[in-house]
Amino acid sequence: MPASAGTTRSRRSSGSPPRPALAGARPPAPAPIWRRSLRPHDRWPPPVASLGRQAEYAHPGAAKPDTLSFRSMDNLTHAPDEREVDRHRRSIKAIDHELLRLLNRRSEHAQQIGLLKLRAGLAILQPLREQRILDQLKQLNPGPLRPAQVEQIWGEIFSASRSLQQAAPIAFLGPSGTYSEDAVIRFFGDAALRIGCATLDDVFDAVASGAAPSAVVPFENSAHGCVADTLDLLARTGLPASGEVVLPIVHCLLSHARDLSAVDCVLGHAQALAQCRNWLDRHLPGVERRAVSSNAAAVKAASESATHAALAGERAGQLYGIAVLHRAIQDQPSNRTRFLIIGDAPRVEASNGKTLIRAEIEHHAGSLARLLAPLQAHGVSVEFLETRPLGNGVWTYCFYLELAGFPHEAPVAAALAEMTRRASAFAVLGSYARSTACVAPAAPLPTDPAKERAQ
Repeated sequence: MPASAGTTRSRRSSGSPPRPALAGARPPAPAPIWRRSLRPHDRWPPPVASLGRQAEYAHPGAAKPDTLSFRSMDNLTHAPDEREVDRHRRSIKAIDHELLRLLNRRSEHAQQIGLLKLRAGLAILQPLREQRILDQLKQLNPGPLRPAQVEQIWGEIFSASRSLQQAAPIAFLGPSGTYSEDAVIRFFGDAALRIGCATLDDVFDAVASGAAPSAVVPFENSAHGCVADTLDLLARTGLPASGEVVLPIVHCLLSHARDLSAVDCVLGHAQALAQCRNWLDRHLPGVERRAVSSNAAAVKAASESATHAALAGERAGQLYGIAVLHRAIQDQPSNRTRFLIIGDAPRVEASNGKTLIRAEIEHHAGSLARLLAPLQAHGVSVEFLETRPLGNGVWTYCFYLELAGFPHEAPVAAALAEMTRRASAFAVLGSYARSTACVAPAAPLPTDPAKERAQ
């Protein structure tokens, strides 16, 4: 029965056409997101939340891609829009081409600077200037790159520039894969050419003969003290100490074995075996421990066996294709080794440095106190003190001291002048900027040896 005139229906029949929208009327708003019921696949995983925070703290003046929103997050678990992915990839490709062009322009200027340095007799390596550039870049950095990432990227740019300016290699105590080579990479960058030497004498000979302008040698370990041979060779050759780098020592157990029960021998340098003694006693009691010439030699031997393990850094395992069975097994988590750079000295432009000296004194009461008195009088701190036999008699010694400050600073210069007059023999072995590039050692991580071997 049709409805009478003047009456209205409470519900439109399913077959009737929809009413036209009134002019200017707004479409109904969707329900707020907090009122929607989330399905299991709509729940946001932690990476999405971190992406949201990253977008939120982006620098306001930086150009950004489409920002993440609550509404767009619902789609992140589905297949990406290929057109959008292609659009971003085309942008990245164009940026890469521009980066390559600019990096080559930068390299051309670096080469010209290298020629000017050689003509003026200046050192190629200028670590203090590089640090100033890094500090400025980190202040200007708008993100999302972190400051450490900026430092890593530009560190490699500096390394490539130095390699273009001077292609001479850096000598180190080899073979490849030792912590000494890690120190070369830390100080000079991965692009630096490197010569591995069998002994410390060979390292110093490489610099003395001109085969390498610089070398990196171990100087002091936080657990086992100074390297006496380095002190003796510094005095014997007269090569200047021109820099230092502090390297965290993170010993790893490297092996092709499936687990610890399959290991029947542990190879390593004598010092590495000593630094991991407690861990080895707890986890590999009764297993043979064999000292070899270097940690790299241990890794090479272990890589050729299914049951041997080696103590070395993780990079050595990567070089020889052997998996990490356990990380950071050293007894002292803060274990560090200090390395000296010998040979060409970079120009000193700051006051935060050190001076290494060697002194001999007469053998009578009070002579050592008399030698050291000027340091107290001028307020110069002693940061390292070591004695070494002279070799020209029984129970005769010389003294090595590392002082805080550079020789051209007034307090240090005055103290050195007085100490020279009070010593029977006196020499400044070098001065260098204090090392600040030391990262914390890696914490032990759970490992899956089978997965690492597959990788």
